Amino acid sequence: CVKKNDIFIPKSGYYSGITLNFFLKYSKRKIFKKYLTKIHLQNSDEILLVGSGKGIVAVDSIPQIDWHKKSNTVFNEFHRIYKSYISK
Repeated sequence: CVKKNDIFIPKSGYYSGITLNFFLKYSKRKIFKKYLTKIHLQNSDEILLVGSGKGIVAVDSIPQIDWHKKSNTVFNEFHRIYKSYISK
């Protein structure tokens, strides 16, 4: 999740694979590990999904919690970093 350009990732319950570790290593943004709740999701500017299959994907909306993305800033930054790295 991204809020005010800071990145929030769960403390547990996910696979911290190569792709996620790549983004965390090359990001110059503040990264916080915390227990994320529905409220955190609803208050996020961006929600990003990271994995080896697609690299990084921006979530457009989550109708079940009435959430819509407000920005693409971090997604665009991460997507650019990822594309430049894999094209080498």
